[in-house]
Amino acid sequence: MDPSFEAGRTAPADTLALELATAPLAFLEGALANPVMQPDLVSILLKNHAVTGQLIVRISARREWLKAYEVKAPSSCTRRRRAPWP
Repeated sequence: MDPSFEAGRTAPADTLALELATAPLAFLEGALANPVMQPDLVSILLKNHAVTGQLIVRISARREWLKAYEVKAPSSCTRRRRAPWP
């Protein structure tokens, strides 16, 4: 298991808030599996340039995260160049 993935999966909320905007992809994938992940943290994660289309699909599958306007706003999710298109 990648140490960055494990760090993201086990990080407390305050650490996630600081790291998500600049963290590597493995950390972001681990953060999505972290039980403390909340919509406000997801909006920070979406600002990271390492976000892939697969990550956006995983985020969109969680209804509790999509309830927040900051997450479902067009500028944060659908206008990303790596966002998957139907």
